[in-house]
Amino acid sequence: MADPDIRLLQQHLNRTGALLAVDGLCGPRTRAALSEARHLSGGLENSALRDWLAMQPEPVPDLSTDSVNFIVAEEVGSRARYDREATRPHWPGGASGLTIGIGCDLRFRAGSFDDDWGPLLDPGVMAALRPHLGRPGSADAVRDTRHVRIHWRHAWTEFTCHSLPATISATRKAFPAFDRLPDACRAALVSLVHNRGAGLGPGDRRREMRAIRAALDRDDLHAVPGLLLSMQRLWPDVPGLRTRRAREAALWRRGSAGRPDSSGDRGR
Repeated sequence: MADPDIRLLQQHLNRTGALLAVDGLCGPRTRAALSEARHLSGGLENSALRDWLAMQPEPVPDLSTDSVNFIVAEEVGSRARYDREATRPHWPGGASGLTIGIGCDLRFRAGSFDDDWGPLLDPGVMAALRPHLGRPGSADAVRDTRHVRIHWRHAWTEFTCHSLPATISATRKAFPAFDRLPDACRAALVSLVHNRGAGLGPGDRRREMRAIRAALDRDDLHAVPGLLLSMQRLWPDVPGLRTRRAREAALWRRGSAGRPDSSGDRGR
């Protein structure tokens, strides 16, 4: 049976990057997260540890912890999957670059790489990754960096201190209605931008992005899920991206459920 005290504990653990399902059940993942939090806190136990966790801030000021967890889960699946599969640099394929941490694509991070990762990684690791900045990924790039490991704590720190705030800033610039949106809707939009970028330029591949901005400018929140699903046309053979758009659309619907929209057309 779900325990409300455990649910609260899980919520607080998630502020530190535990990525737990908030189900009120103290299973092995919750116990492992508690052990890690004990280490992070300098060895606190029991009530002192719970007090320390309760004082931890939200990961970023613009989104709830639940929303941050949604975006991180879209990037890495789960904490267990990250530890099992994503500590090494990898190449998602296509036009992506070598990717490290929580969706950090080195092809597009050349300008901020040293500032963002330098305080977290050993000089030797930085030197191994630097040749791949600004370049498309490849199987050779993965092979050349197979000795590199990015610990979860470093990935979480970089993401919440650098990658995610930068994505939120880009999302706010591309979609000026951002701050008027419910939290879950903001999360869906940030997830989209983190995956696709914030470009609204001409061309068929960006038509839904432009349509989302237009819908938000007229406060038509109910048009957005359909536009997110419409993007699935771009990846007919990439089920992961098609599923991601569907989850973002579902999250948007939950976030906007209590908001009437000023277009007067609730049947979109």
